[in-house]
Formats: sequence, C-alpha cells, structure tokens
Amino acid sequence: RGVRLDPLAPWSKVGLKIYESTVPIGATPEYLAGHYMLQSAASMCPVMALGPQPGDRVLDMSAAPGGKTSYIAQLMRNKGVIIANDL
Repeated sequence: RGVRLDPLAPWSKVGLKIYESTVPIGATPEYLAGHYMLQSAASMCPVMALGPQPGDRVLDMSAAPGGKTSYIAQLMRNKGVIIANDL
C-alpha cells in the first residue's frame, strides 16, 4: 500500500514506526475493520510496565481514548477483568 515502516524498538514485539505513507493510515480498509490501531509509543510503556496476565483484574483510571485498555486486553488474551474509566 505504499507504507514505509519499521519495528518500533527492540523492547516492543507489536509496535511499528511509520515513516511515510501514500495513503491515509487512519482510513485504510484494514484500519476501518479494526486490524490495527494508531497510538504513540509512550502509551505502550505503562502497559508493558504493568505486565498484565490472563485472569488479572486491572483498573485503568486514564482509559480514553482506549489504546492502553485495548493493549491490556490483548496481553490478557481477553481473559480477566478490566475496569476502564476516565475523568
């Protein structure tokens, strides 16, 4: 699709860094179907530090717009409880 990207960093197995794109990244069919989401690397760090596991109970007190919460659910393999709140 004309996207130039690389792995985000050695500490991330899932993040990608986008350098340039000939198409709007937030308007591709894959994005609109929910196959990926856009988020800053800084939003991934708290989740990695928490290290949630399947079956955990997590209270996310700064959940909007939902990137960290979605990443927590992914790491928990959708097994456990997440209470997502934002003020």
